[in-house]
Amino acid sequence: MAIPSKQIGWGTDSNLLWQISKQLEYLTKVTGTASDVTVINDESNPVPVTDVNTVKPFKHISLASTNATLITSQQAKLYVVSAIGLTSTVRYLKFYDNNVAPTVGTDTPALTIPVPANTQGAGIVIPFNIPIIFSSGLSFAITSGSADSDTGAVGAGDVIVNLTYA
Repeated sequence: MAIPSKQIGWGTDSNLLWQISKQLEYLTKVTGTASDVTVINDESNPVPVTDVNTVKPFKHISLASTNATLITSQQAKLYVVSAIGLTSTVRYLKFYDNNVAPTVGTDTPALTIPVPANTQGAGIVIPFNIPIIFSSGLSFAITSGSADSDTGAVGAGDVIVNLTYA
């Protein structure tokens, strides 16, 4: 980003745009090749990103059920969750550390995310700076209640889920 380091009457220490541009450059530095990328988010603590070539998208539009779905039966890293609610009621996206589709109401979710509600669409996007690791596998369900034991089905098209995982 090309923002001048000095403006008339402003030093670099007091120029807010200059300070913001320097922070953005610092936060988005990338070094390495596509097979071995390191994102520098803290000079003293680089975070290796080894999944560059294996990150996959996943999309699901809810069915009239609890949508118990297995994404992968292998260890997985969840990087981004995006969920859109198209009803007038909050729905609950539940992630499980399972190598099979979850038994909704019996299995305990590792992560429960409320999906905001609005008939015109309301949603949530969660990028995980450090991915959530599911050691056994990655699966999910969508229910009408927040309790781990809830088995309330949602309607067809109530929720749109998009994930990025490796």
